[in-house]
Formats: sequence, C-alpha cells, structure tokens
Amino acid sequence: MILSPKKKQQIYTPYIRALQSARKENDLSQAALAEAVGLSSKYVTLIESHKRVPSLDCLLALLAQSGVQRSLAHNLVEEIMDRFEWLAQ
Repeated sequence: MILSPKKKQQIYTPYIRALQSARKENDLSQAALAEAVGLSSKYVTLIESHKRVPSLDCLLALLAQSGVQRSLAHNLVEEIMDRFEWLAQ
C-alpha cells in the first residue's frame, strides 16, 4: 500500500504546522530555511501552504533545520511505519 498524496497530506499536516511554528520561533525565513536544506523558497512556501506534499526525507530535513525536536520527527516516521503490515517483526 502506497500512501496517496491526500493521505500523506493528512499525516504530514501536524508536522508542517510544527515546521512553521519552529521556523517562526527561531526567526528563520522560508528563504533561509530553503537555502539550508537545498530547496527553492517557492517550494517551501508551497509545502507550508499545503499545496505540495514533500517526500519524507525532504520533510525531515526541513524539520531538522527549522528547529523541531528530533522526537517529534521520530514520531512521524513511526506513525507512517505503523500504517504498513510488516512480515518480519
């Protein structure tokens, strides 16, 4: 089962909100965050406005560079992993 963009958006919404909050708390502009991660500022704007769904690695890079706590990012990975049936435990 591959997650649809709509389902990813639902899953990622709290993390994108956390990204925005941390970025603003750390007085980091979208352009500065984008540069730190190697993205265009337009793409970061599209992500934050929920018009684009980033890949997991892109989202994690944004979270890390914006100042979000690692534990929150870790929860995202676990939440996504829990949506799949694992053959080996």
